[in-house]
Amino acid sequence: MKQYPDLTLRECIYRSSLLSFLIGTGIHVDPEVHSRRGRADMVVTCEEHDWVIEIKVAETTGDVDRQADAALRQIHERGYAEGCVNPILLGIAIDDSKRAIGGYRVEILQTREDPSS
Repeated sequence: MKQYPDLTLRECIYRSSLLSFLIGTGIHVDPEVHSRRGRADMVVTCEEHDWVIEIKVAETTGDVDRQADAALRQIHERGYAEGCVNPILLGIAIDDSKRAIGGYRVEILQTREDPSS
C-alpha cells in the first residue's frame, strides 16, 4: 500500500516545485490565475507570449497520456487563456511513479492583440 498523500496534495507539491523553479530563474510567473470558470495552475509571461500551464498527476506511467490530454482540455473548457497575449497552452502530466514529467501537450493559439492596447 502506498503511503503518499492524496492526489490533490501531490499535485500541489509538484505545482509548487515547478513554480519555485521558474520564479528562481527570474521568469515572471503568476500562480493560480482566475478565470470565470476556474483557475489555471500558472501563467508564465515570457517575451510576447503568455504560457497557460495546467498540471495533472498520473498515478501510473500508462495514465500519462490521458492526464496530459485532460490538462490541455481543461485549459480550453474553462477558458484559462481568455485575455492572454499570444497564448501557448501547456498541459503537463507528472508521472507520480517516477516523480518526473511524463508527458505534455502544447498548443499555440492564433495570435491575439495585447488587450491593454
